[in-house]
Amino acid sequence: MLQGLLLWAVFATTLPPLTSQSCFKANESQCASVDFAPGSDLAGEGFDITTMQRKGAYALDMSVWLQKDKTCTLCKNPYMGGQQQKLPVSVVDWRPNQKCNMKLSSSVYQSSEALVSASTSSIENNWKVGLDIWTPQVQGSVMLAGSNSKLAEYSMRKTKKDKFSFTRHAVSCGYYRYQVSSSPLLHPELIKEFGNLPDIFDKKTQHIYYKLIDKFGTHYFSKVNLGGEIDSVTSIKECQASLEGLTVDEVKMCLDVEASAGKGPASLKTEAHHCKQTKDKKLNQKSFASTFSD
Repeated sequence: MLQGLLLWAVFATTLPPLTSQSCFKANESQCASVDFAPGSDLAGEGFDITTMQRKGAYALDMSVWLQKDKTCTLCKNPYMGGQQQKLPVSVVDWRPNQKCNMKLSSSVYQSSEALVSASTSSIENNWKVGLDIWTPQVQGSVMLAGSNSKLAEYSMRKTKKDKFSFTRHAVSCGYYRYQVSSSPLLHPELIKEFGNLPDIFDKKTQHIYYKLIDKFGTHYFSKVNLGGEIDSVTSIKECQASLEGLTVDEVKMCLDVEASAGKGPASLKTEAHHCKQTKDKKLNQKSFASTFSD
């Protein structure tokens, strides 16, 4: 089983009620003594679309909070007792966003390609624009999002050995949302790197360009929904399921029941009864999760 905790968040069963939008202009002295809003520096960070991983290097400078007119932006955080917190100048439309999906969502995929494609479906923009430099000799076959990710490596390794299907379960919760302004500040380090690039991209200079991409990524975050998501992927060996007298859909259904752990709706009672009988008769009372985990 492949599991990951995305970003950093603690799920809560109850959240404080939201207030109306409460960001306002303030002077330099008011902002100097307060903290940045949580996660307000995540936007502008470099991101590699092929590995689906953050790079740690920033394309945008998120440390600057003082505007040219010596004002700044403060926001009241309802999740921290109304504490006032400042925003970087490149951040706009910050707001608390009480949006939790504590209900388990699940899907089944028949191939590693379908699984990886679904994992990147949250990317909203046309991320392929401008990336044809990677494979200019084959137009239209630019790298797939997530093609070098850990999830792709995991799923493709499985499918090379046997016929596998994959189930995916997730729960998520969001607390804040914001986006980058239309004219953000570039990070000084990126500006410096741009200045060192050769004027011409060719076989002799391409390694310098690729080094820049390796450091800063292929993209940067321009919109942020800050919270957390727990995502679990289970590989189901189809021949094993068949030998147990089960279909992939049956295994997926029973994994759903086990993952819900008694928190599911009444409609799952029938499925839970069926899965318990199946577990007792066919799996020697072992859980579906332990039987099909690896």
